[in-house]
Amino acid sequence: MWEGQTDEGELGVSYEKLDQVLLGFEMLVDNREISRQTGIDLNIVEMVWRRHLDTVHKRKGAAHA
Repeated sequence: MWEGQTDEGELGVSYEKLDQVLLGFEMLVDNREISRQTGIDLNIVEMVWRRHLDTVHKRKGAAHA
């Protein structure tokens, strides 16, 4: 990371909002409903959803033979 760079800045969303969105995903709440209940812009919720889908392989354990 360079000086002044933050994870939140790179993600484009605060950890507080990210936690709210991820909790919604865990609870199987629709993206529009997450946005409605949290007041977080739907575009941000959908961006987090896309990133969540794009990185699913990083959250899965190695397959056992």
